Amino acid sequence: MSRSRYVIDLSGVPPSRQRDDVRAISLDDAEALAHLMLEAYRGTIDYEGEDIDDARAEISSFFDGDPMLEHSWAAVVDRALASAVLVSMFEDAPFISYVMTHPEFKNQGWGGRVVAATLAALADAGHHEVALYITDGNLPSEALFRSLGALRVME
Repeated sequence: MSRSRYVIDLSGVPPSRQRDDVRAISLDDAEALAHLMLEAYRGTIDYEGEDIDDARAEISSFFDGDPMLEHSWAAVVDRALASAVLVSMFEDAPFISYVMTHPEFKNQGWGGRVVAATLAALADAGHHEVALYITDGNLPSEALFRSLGALRVME
């Protein structure tokens, strides 16, 4: 499976505003994020047969790396994570590591809300762009990120 690199220019992103439907990620979210990751990716182009232990290891690896928790956001509905975006530093720049939305909440705008909150937080902090990779053929992610100004970079 191949992935393409995208970048988003943050210069035109509106400033962040207080939102009641999203909040910053914390270390306390690790277990909930693992469950969200497994449910969000199961049955999609990005699913490769992982189980909950694999998801826990992936989330642990994110937290053990160079996470930017102040720019990683979650949408919470009835005290459960509906969607989340995890941002880390990669090659000295912000990088969207994961975007995940629980199947119950797909196509309701939750992914867009958390990514928009992330983009605004990054812009507010003075970052000029953010990068990400999307699996080729992941049409929902391609559509979401193009609607937010992502441009595919040829490498």
